[in-house]
Amino acid sequence: MKTLKNIISIFTIISVISCGAIIHGTKQDVSIIAPSDALVKVNGRSAKGSTVMKLERGKSYSVTMHRGGQEQVCGQITNSLSAGVLIADILFGLVPLIVDAATGAWYNLEPEQVMCKQ
Repeated sequence: MKTLKNIISIFTIISVISCGAIIHGTKQDVSIIAPSDALVKVNGRSAKGSTVMKLERGKSYSVTMHRGGQEQVCGQITNSLSAGVLIADILFGLVPLIVDAATGAWYNLEPEQVMCKQ
């Protein structure tokens, strides 16, 4: 009986630790490269010049640059399912699968760097 409890405890610890939410989190850093006098907007969030934004993995984003009264679309940041996290979730059970699906942690954002040119 004690062996069964130990096995269940180890399996529970592994299944919780293997969640994508714990491995790489629910947010990802994305670099935006822009001229220092430009205003960069990512889905309503804004920053002046080049910046690094921490974005939720479960969403896609549009990046625009505002400079000299003009708006320029710099690119799109899209989310895609991380096969490695999905496989780990399936192997380690229902709990990590539910957590990663609910939080969007099983996604990766691409590209990790967006260039806004003049």
